[in-house]
Amino acid sequence: MGSRTIDLAREAVLAAARLRAEQGLSPSVGICPFDLSQELGVSARLVNYPSLEGMYSPSPRPAILVNAERPAGRRRYSCGHELGHHVFKHGFRLDELDDSNSSSSSPEEFLAQRFSAALLMPTLAVNSAFARRGWSPATAQPEHFFVIAQELGVGYTTLLFHQELNLQQLTKSRATGLRDISIPQIRSTVAGFSPQHDVFYVDDHWLRESVDVEVGDVLIVPQGSLLDGDCATLASSPKPHAIAVEPGTCFITLPSNKKILLRVSRRNFIGLARHRFIAEVEDDV
Repeated sequence: MGSRTIDLAREAVLAAARLRAEQGLSPSVGICPFDLSQELGVSARLVNYPSLEGMYSPSPRPAILVNAERPAGRRRYSCGHELGHHVFKHGFRLDELDDSNSSSSSPEEFLAQRFSAALLMPTLAVNSAFARRGWSPATAQPEHFFVIAQELGVGYTTLLFHQELNLQQLTKSRATGLRDISIPQIRSTVAGFSPQHDVFYVDDHWLRESVDVEVGDVLIVPQGSLLDGDCATLASSPKPHAIAVEPGTCFITLPSNKKILLRVSRRNFIGLARHRFIAEVEDDV
């Protein structure tokens, strides 16, 4: 990594840490960039433009577009990326779909990418998530990385790339081997059965105040957990879990009496991000 790249990376990390501090967000806890964009007065909208990754426009008022067809973790990372353009005042930016994971030659794009990584996966948050569970990146299994990625709100491979390239917690060969494991296989390991959609492992180690899921997603919860609403249902077999069944919010109460807010959106929701957990809304600008 050249000196210019190192300087840009440092600038991005400091900007992300500064923004978290200004917003009163702990550096050890995962956050939702869509919530953060709303707090910053930046309108975020999910759209179904197939070739689009994300877009930022500073006028007539700050706005972000994110591709609704991408996986949930990728959508959040893209939102963080576009927030980076906002923070660094890059002006109008249009980011097209790209799965290469290659570094951009554009300093602005590199800044936005590194900003998003630092915003959503601060070193302290990653280290804390592993330490709370008694895991180590050096010996953790694929499902362990998956569980932590879900808590941080990012994709499994996104976390692995971050730990390999930015945090230098994984060797290239180990990160590559972990990325070779299929996501459906990991989900089945975490769930104990073959879920149709995404899986979240929610227990006392989960630090975020909420779990954000889509209809059809599964939450593995401790035996004896309770729900206080209709957005999900509980099941006991093959292991205790909840299934998100309709948009809305409710609380999961764990046996320890810890309460975690469950927020359920429609699958591949299209519209203003702040409306994604409302059953029926009249979309606006």
